[in-house]
Amino acid sequence: MFFMASPSEEKYLEEIYNKVLEKEFTSVTEIASSLNVNRSSVTKMVRKLSDEEYLHSQRYGKIRMTEKGLEKGMELALNHKVLEEFFQLIDLEEEQIHREISNIEYYISGNAVAKIKDFIKKEKGE
Repeated sequence: MFFMASPSEEKYLEEIYNKVLEKEFTSVTEIASSLNVNRSSVTKMVRKLSDEEYLHSQRYGKIRMTEKGLEKGMELALNHKVLEEFFQLIDLEEEQIHREISNIEYYISGNAVAKIKDFIKKEKGE
């Protein structure tokens, strides 16, 4: 069965991915702090993402990403970068860029991001 991550799950996955890139693992406490949510919310999401085979986690231990999780995390990080580049291209102010990205990045379709990426390439003459 194919699983589509919800916007909330994608937010957690991207945050965990960014932390794992830094030092290969993260923790519930670290994710709770960076997302400004309580630890119980992170614990529930980590359990759910582990059930969906995006993460490996140990109770009160390290959180690592599976190959599937790393692939999804990389996709989310690339989408973030495309949106950031697009908003820079249309001269949105830097502080507004981050606000707009956080408002749409987990709701926009992969197809729309691909079209934006193609638009950016055309604009840059690539």
